[in-house]
Amino acid sequence: MVEKVMEMEFSFLPWPMLFTVGVSLLVTVLFGLGSSFRALSIKPNQVLRTE
Repeated sequence: MVEKVMEMEFSFLPWPMLFTVGVSLLVTVLFGLGSSFRALSIKPNQVLRTE
């Protein structure tokens, strides 16, 4: 697509790709842990007693 339609030379750059994947993975894990921190910090006994 890049070579035929856009008439540009394609070159695969592994380091920027790995950096992007690594940063996105880190951000996803941090947001996941941040959003579930309150639920994970509650002891199971407290939740089970109120149910």
